[in-house]
Amino acid sequence: LFCYLLLLDLGVLAVAHWRRWPILAWLAFFGTAFLSAAWWVTWYDSEKFAETVLFFTLLFLVFAFVPAVSILTRRVVASQWDGLLLFANGGLYGIALHDLLEANYQEWQGAMAVVLGLFHFGLGRWVRRWETGDYYLQRTLTGLALLCWTVALPIQLDQQWVTIGWAIEGALLAILGWSTGRR
Repeated sequence: LFCYLLLLDLGVLAVAHWRRWPILAWLAFFGTAFLSAAWWVTWYDSEKFAETVLFFTLLFLVFAFVPAVSILTRRVVASQWDGLLLFANGGLYGIALHDLLEANYQEWQGAMAVVLGLFHFGLGRWVRRWETGDYYLQRTLTGLALLCWTVALPIQLDQQWVTIGWAIEGALLAILGWSTGRR
């Protein structure tokens, strides 16, 4: 099922890209999310953990690179729909990964949120080189990275350490914000 979904998504997204039909990317995303969730509820067990994480990650990567590929190949400004697709994709993948790790690998949940944030931050830096216009997509990816890192703190830490971690993160964000000179 997941090999079929992966090939179908790649084909649909190629058609959506060449024909400039962004709604097709959203339909593919919702269809993939629905079929993956239905499979998970019906057929998933802990013996399929590695394969499930692999295919969920591959499907996540496909939809994470959709806006970046459009910018790279067409040299267009990203739309708010591109940013929303990134948030929806990253959010569903993060929730799915969190739930998959809950049973046997709970100690890795915070680390995976940090890694997901690093991925979004790195993708944002890569996109910045190609994006034309106002760098909307790069800022969206940076915001996603910050969200992942903010969520990682209460997942991994307890009690006062969450507050201390958020205070440090808040101070770093304030310094970063002041250093950019932008409101």
